[in-house]
Amino acid sequence: MRRSASLTLISRFKILLSASWLRALLGSCFCIFSYLGNVLNVDMFFGVNFLFGSVFVWLAMFTLGASWAISVAFIGSLHTVELWGHWYAFFLFTMEAVLVCSLGKMGSTSRASILVLLYWVVFGAPMALLLYSQALDLPWSTSLMIASKQTLNGLLNVMIATFAFTSILFVFPAFRIPKKWKEANSYSGLLQAIFGLAFLLPILLSEFYELKRNFQRNVSDELAQAEINVRRSSLNTATFLKLETVFWGTSLSEINVSDDLKQIEQLVEADTSASPSQIYSVKNDGSLQLVYGQATNLQKLALPVQILRDTQEKQMSFLLGCHEGNFMSLFAPASGTDLLAFIWRAETAKSISYSQHTARSDFKCVSGSPEEPNGSSDETSVAVLRGTDPTVSTLRSWLEAAVQAQTSFASLSPAFLQVRHTLKPSILQVQQDTSAAVQRLCFLAMLIILGGQILDVLFRKWVAKFASTSEAYLKNCKPSASSINPNFREDRAISFWLDRFAKAVENEEQSKEQAQQKFSLLLAQVLTPVFATDSAGKIKVWNPALQELSGYPEDEVLGKPISHFLKRSPDSIVANDAQQAKELLFDVTTKSGKTVHLVIGKLGTEKSDIGHVLTSEEKVDPASSTSYFIAQNVGSFKEAQAKLLHASRLAALGEMASSFAHELNQPLNVIALAAGGVAERAKYDEVPKEYLIAKAERIEAQALRAGRVIQGIRNFVLEIGDEDIVEFDPVAKTKSANDLIREQLRLANVTVHINAPSGEINIKGRPILFEQAMVNLLVNAKQAMERQALSERKVSITFSVHDTELTILVKDTGPGISQENLERIFEPFFSTKKHNGGSGIGLYMTKSVIKELDGSIRAVREVHGACFEIKFPTVPDASEG
Repeated sequence: MRRSASLTLISRFKILLSASWLRALLGSCFCIFSYLGNVLNVDMFFGVNFLFGSVFVWLAMFTLGASWAISVAFIGSLHTVELWGHWYAFFLFTMEAVLVCSLGKMGSTSRASILVLLYWVVFGAPMALLLYSQALDLPWSTSLMIASKQTLNGLLNVMIATFAFTSILFVFPAFRIPKKWKEANSYSGLLQAIFGLAFLLPILLSEFYELKRNFQRNVSDELAQAEINVRRSSLNTATFLKLETVFWGTSLSEINVSDDLKQIEQLVEADTSASPSQIYSVKNDGSLQLVYGQATNLQKLALPVQILRDTQEKQMSFLLGCHEGNFMSLFAPASGTDLLAFIWRAETAKSISYSQHTARSDFKCVSGSPEEPNGSSDETSVAVLRGTDPTVSTLRSWLEAAVQAQTSFASLSPAFLQVRHTLKPSILQVQQDTSAAVQRLCFLAMLIILGGQILDVLFRKWVAKFASTSEAYLKNCKPSASSINPNFREDRAISFWLDRFAKAVENEEQSKEQAQQKFSLLLAQVLTPVFATDSAGKIKVWNPALQELSGYPEDEVLGKPISHFLKRSPDSIVANDAQQAKELLFDVTTKSGKTVHLVIGKLGTEKSDIGHVLTSEEKVDPASSTSYFIAQNVGSFKEAQAKLLHASRLAALGEMASSFAHELNQPLNVIALAAGGVAERAKYDEVPKEYLIAKAERIEAQALRAGRVIQGIRNFVLEIGDEDIVEFDPVAKTKSANDLIREQLRLANVTVHINAPSGEINIKGRPILFEQAMVNLLVNAKQAMERQALSERKVSITFSVHDTELTILVKDTGPGISQENLERIFEPFFSTKKHNGGSGIGLYMTKSVIKELDGSIRAVREVHGACFEIKFPTVPDASEG
């Protein structure tokens, strides 16, 4: 039931798909999904984004055609232009749809993958490589990675679209795209999409997962190494500055720094390995006097210089902190002379570091802020610095990223040693690895698609081989030696299957031959005239019964047109009203010159017009080589039909016996009571004249009532007075039918409602036949509702007139008519109540009676109960016109 419902939905969708408004709606949805498929992309790694908008481009090509596919591609490329800002995305992606659609076909998935592959290899990838490297001025490696990614993206999308479309065709075999649109789809296309995605997607995910994990591991290594290096550099720098401060302080303590500036300059410039950039003499108030180098904005030290001078017992060196990114140190000589302050360039301190990271790093001293700790040397922080501007691509922001490490510097004022080095070399290496992975995946996708095409060719060749082998096997009953390779299991299976198939065909042919022999024997022995014609109306069978009836032997009629022997009767009646004929009246002129009227019907279930078959020379049924017909003499046919009608009436009379008994018992009881009352009163006193007259009139009325019941029974059974066709009121006859079986319906607790319009209704025919038809329908309804609850047993008879047609609806509240019985319910001797004594002739005779009244009847399937629709032509009112 579910399968039939799904098939109905699919067939309706197929019909709707041909509607222009639905095609426009579906195309608009594809346009929206294409744009959203590019917006909601998947960022795999370092700006390698996979967009899925072109999936809907190919779905549009498969279902709606080239014009819609190109429109969807144009709409989908809008987001790419918005994202990257380069106009030629329109050109790249729209041209892909144009070229593929021009070479492919609507509904075809077998060519789509290979055409997309050819586009990107021959045109798309080279053009993207040129545009990215020249127009966007990207490095060649980056342009190559992006072009490879776009090729991979295009191949992946066409695989997804092929999988989606072929899966729908596979899961819903009743769905068929229009024949003019489609090219034969192959199972190999579905297998290619399945295995392509099954292989490619896991490898793609694992490749990018591994790249991301390696990148994260490399960044973690960089951070760990930076933390080690900054601590090592801090220790080395502090040691270096203290030693150099003592060296230069001792050397300059022998010179009068206030007067011999020239000598100090010569001394400093003579040592090019590690010399201070500025030297200051520190006064007691902390003010500074420049003795070497260029003056800066440093004018006074915020230090208790006097305390340092008073507490010194020997010469000492101190790290002061930072000044403009450089290091400061202080020398306190033991002699009590002025203190010396030194400023050391960061590059000078950096030169003593032996770390590879430090060699390519920015090295500087940073003054501490009140919020920053300034105590322990263990206060070290490491971080990755990169831009967060959303307009900058992920790859570019990582290329500009750096690892920054800083640690607190042991000095008299808060200061930190800060080391920063760029991640660009590592990122470039990761980019190269990513580009290599994308290229590998792109190459793998190409191999999968090419392999799928090879698989498609092999599959088609195997099917052709199977077809040719089957044809040869059916001709020779054995396969050719070159067609079957016994070394392969598939070929052995073919041979085994063909052997079973050939045996099945042979058995079927034998069964058909035996059936044909039995049928020929039956035609020779049956007493009913039977003949058969080919599709051109020429006689192929003329059985002995028909030979005896017509006087023509079989050898005189075979091969001749049937129209030479049969002629349409002037009073032919269509047997199946309002439909194509199944039975017609024909006249056959016997060899002796006598005219015989025949009722001819076609054997089988075809609903073709047999009048056209029997009178036309053109081929009307090319799919069938032979059509069989059964003929019966009209006289004997009508006699058999009359006997069947009489049997039907007797059966109905038996069912109405209780009703008749009740109708007769009532007037007889009244007569008996009235007569008894008169007799009793006459015994004891004189009976008044008025009393006798009243009782006599009552007895007369009840006697007439009983007489009418008996006359109704005689008319119903013997058809007395009903030979003529007259005008009658069907509503009145329906009420009479209800009265005939009123007692039977009352005992079954069946309620009948008759709804008729106020005006007069007249139809023409035999009233007793109409009455019997209504009795049959009421009896049928009563029997159908035997299992219903007593309160639910209801029959409604509704009359309505439209123009010159009367419609009668007879509805009951029974279980209804099943779909399989709907077409057979009027067949003779077909009954669903045979176990309860049903004869199967009631509805058949009802149909025959209504047909004789120039009416039609059909069963209508209702949700609850059964409904019979009867139609008659009405008789015009004599007062009109």
